[in-house]
Amino acid sequence: MQDPPPKDEDSDALTWSSSGSEQEQQQGDLVVQGFARLCKNYNPGKYHEDRWRAHRWAKGEGFQPDELDLRKEFLKRLRSSLLPLLREQITSLSHLLDPTRLRIESESTLELILEKQSELDTTLHEIEDALENIRSEEDPYTLPESQDDDQHLKEFKGFRIAGLDNCLRDLLIATTSLFKQSQKNIQQLELSTEESQSSSSNSDSEESQSSPTDIASIRKQIIDSASSSSVAAGCMIKWIEGSDIQLVQSNWSCQFRFIDAQMEELLKSISLPANPGESDESFKDESAVLSKLFVELAPQALPLMKLCRLFFNKLSNNGMNSKRLPFYTDMSSAQLTDLFELLGKVAGNVRQIVVWLKSIRGSMSMPIGIDWLFSSAQMLKKCLEPQLPLVSSYLVPLVPDTSGFSAQTHYKDWLIFWLAQLGVATQNFLDAINLFVKSWNSYVTNRQ
Repeated sequence: MQDPPPKDEDSDALTWSSSGSEQEQQQGDLVVQGFARLCKNYNPGKYHEDRWRAHRWAKGEGFQPDELDLRKEFLKRLRSSLLPLLREQITSLSHLLDPTRLRIESESTLELILEKQSELDTTLHEIEDALENIRSEEDPYTLPESQDDDQHLKEFKGFRIAGLDNCLRDLLIATTSLFKQSQKNIQQLELSTEESQSSSSNSDSEESQSSPTDIASIRKQIIDSASSSSVAAGCMIKWIEGSDIQLVQSNWSCQFRFIDAQMEELLKSISLPANPGESDESFKDESAVLSKLFVELAPQALPLMKLCRLFFNKLSNNGMNSKRLPFYTDMSSAQLTDLFELLGKVAGNVRQIVVWLKSIRGSMSMPIGIDWLFSSAQMLKKCLEPQLPLVSSYLVPLVPDTSGFSAQTHYKDWLIFWLAQLGVATQNFLDAINLFVKSWNSYVTNRQ
């Protein structure tokens, strides 16, 4: 017996379901296209330091009062309005992209996402426009390390403007990553007719539908990207609000941890038992000799590393991190950049020393590149010593005295003492390297 034809209301329901699904797919396509457009419009690659960047003002030496006030107003708007607004919009977008919500309230949620895309486009455009209104003609072309006469520009020094560009690039990297993951989210939930590259490449597989694991993974990436974007916007706000010294010190904090990790790595290597190496007795002997020489040499590097770390620790604590310090220093962009990058250069040389020393441990012969070890040890002193006049002339005078105690005199005396200790530690390590080479050469000669 055949089933009776469907009632009119059943046909209407099927038609409504089909049209509703089509409408969701059309909305989903618009959402996917919207995220693609945002990724294209705010590609962080256009803020590469070698690329031309838009600017409004002519040379920065002679700003008229009204021009300077306008630049300050754009900077204030970035800090107090646009960047906080962007963080709110990013958080809101992340909530809208929740898979459960998209499944249950597809049509209304997709409509809200389209509205949020429009809001984000407006905010990001206004952030870029604000930066263009802050820059002057020389900013896009002159690297901050070569600007040695812009100390009078205060918040518009090349060092600070270039830092803002770097912050914006980091912000766009995180934000466009969020947009890309958002595209995938809509496609994986099959709310769009547009397929992602990963979906199309798997179209011939037995199971082309998205698994719960795929959707959960994308959801996690969306949350992570939204968090990174919010953090990047916060860093941009801090860059605007930070004093010259705070901005310099902000680049030091992660390098502190890196140097600590390198010293810990070296200490662990020193404490390891000797490795007998190959079964060949001659190799065993050479390995044992090198291990013994390593244990004598490696500890001599630690005082040098500790003194390097102590220098930056001293400049990051006590009076040097006081909120009472002036917002701007009399340092140029070139000088600020030197201090900003200084600990990174020191950390790089510390790493080279540790890598070379560890290569001795358990080796069967003298590792190549002993000159690198000499050079890295000498470079630590060469990096730090030229910066002492800069610290004494510009940073120490900013430290306030407390309760009749002359903090500035203390800092100047400490720097003199520290430099003497650095010279002693450097020479001791170089002497230890020479002794290491001499002892190894003597061992090789006696074996022949």
